[in-house]
Amino acid sequence: MKIRAISGYTVWLACTYFFSLGMIDSALIFSIAFLTPLLLKMVVGRKTERDEFSKRLIFKAIHWHWIFAAAGVLAILLPDGGWGVLAAAGWFLFTIVIALIGLLRFMERGMKGWEEITIHFGFIYMGVGGAWLVLSRMDGSFFLPYSEIIIDLTAIHFHYAAFCVLILTGIFGRWMKHHSYSLSSRFPYLAAGLILGPVMVAVGLDAGPPLEPVLVAVYVVFLTWLSAEWFAASFKMIGWKKAGILISSLVLPLTMMLSVVYSIGLMMDSPLVGIAEMIPWHGGVNAFVFSFAAVVTWSAFHLPEINPPLRFPVSSIRAEGMGTRKEEWFSRENRAGLIKNWNDYARPGFEPGGIEESIRNFYLNTEQYDMTADLRWHGMFRSLSSVARIWTKRFGQLNLPPSSRFTMTGSIKKVTARDGRPYGATAWLRDHGSTGEPIFTALYSSHSYKGAVYMNIALPLPFGAMTAILLPERDKNKGLILTSERTRENEHVQQGVYLSVGSFTFRTPFTEFFHVQGKELTAVHKMKFLGLNLLTITYELPIRSEVQTADAGSGQ
Repeated sequence: MKIRAISGYTVWLACTYFFSLGMIDSALIFSIAFLTPLLLKMVVGRKTERDEFSKRLIFKAIHWHWIFAAAGVLAILLPDGGWGVLAAAGWFLFTIVIALIGLLRFMERGMKGWEEITIHFGFIYMGVGGAWLVLSRMDGSFFLPYSEIIIDLTAIHFHYAAFCVLILTGIFGRWMKHHSYSLSSRFPYLAAGLILGPVMVAVGLDAGPPLEPVLVAVYVVFLTWLSAEWFAASFKMIGWKKAGILISSLVLPLTMMLSVVYSIGLMMDSPLVGIAEMIPWHGGVNAFVFSFAAVVTWSAFHLPEINPPLRFPVSSIRAEGMGTRKEEWFSRENRAGLIKNWNDYARPGFEPGGIEESIRNFYLNTEQYDMTADLRWHGMFRSLSSVARIWTKRFGQLNLPPSSRFTMTGSIKKVTARDGRPYGATAWLRDHGSTGEPIFTALYSSHSYKGAVYMNIALPLPFGAMTAILLPERDKNKGLILTSERTRENEHVQQGVYLSVGSFTFRTPFTEFFHVQGKELTAVHKMKFLGLNLLTITYELPIRSEVQTADAGSGQ
């Protein structure tokens, strides 16, 4: 990586020396050739055999960066239009790949760890920077309501204020977690402000005074906050690293104040600072002093991700085309229940023996119970469910009817197809009691992770599978709670609802919550999407009369 960084720096020096570059063009080459590979490498750290999909993609992007960086540099050196636009499109392609990787990272991790969320958005904003570089090379001022210099400055803005600053903020968040730094509780607010900042500035530039200076000032407040935290953190460092962070923390707020002064001048219709002064003192100092010092210094800390994507066994059974229930997946004989032994789920804080006996029996002998469901869709999902049923009815999975009360029939079968999960799987096939339509084909299994055993429930889908990872909990009245909602934000918690497409698995914004209670069994199943109530199903689970008669006859 040192060779790559030195090469990029040499390219920038050569371009600055041999070509008559303005400050904007010089700063763009500095970002493209030198800063970008360092920032990408800072995010991924060292390569391992267990790297997740998005991390492997970043390593590939770093490997091929020099080809696309050459295109980006040529785009700046060549005249506008023609070949210049084509070369800019090459760099734009690279930035779009980075943006898509950022989206994949977000999908793999979900809303987990604000330091990583900040990095995701930095990646995504990079694609916006590449687009504005293309617009600047094709002289977008002909068809956009902006001057040529504003378009150039916007390209700079998204390469630095969006991409560079957000990556550095995320790395700072990792540093805080590694050192148990006291800012951790406030960091989400700082990160959210910096994520929104580039958009606020863009909106301000488009709207003009009086909104522009207000939005710029808000963004400057968050950047100043970041600088203040770096300044305080630098006293926990030693040597040249301390000096690098100190320089960065002092330079940034000074240069950002110029942008506030410039915006106020526009509002007063009496510029206090002109573009001619802004470019070298705001843009140049930020690019060649702040960014250089911050990127080189933070790169030297080698801070790995605290909570990488969680790994768990995923069912390898996939539906082919329409219809997810294949006879060859299951044995012909029925099984008694969904689980074999409750003791497998024991852990500190959860003792299965404390659960009501009738609840434990339901999971051990599920075949003995009837099921009546009262389903209620909520809000806008009532109409959306009708559209979804066009598809779910065809492939017979997640095929929930409109809001209604109905009976469910079904069976419990051993899964004989190659499932891929270490503890095997049991299928619970549920159908609509009146129409006979399949509703769910759920493949129940489990897996252990750091002292806890989770229910691992897979629903085969065309070309993929949805997996619910649920942790058993006990309520205050011997009831059972199974939830995908995280109650403790740390690496020991794996709950979630995930979607697998091929070999790629990512967290979805769905959450599930089951509450089973009472001797006369009832269960409430709640599902949310992005925190919004999606549906609620209330189940009545009476034991079959013939089972009760047999139990009475045997003296139980």
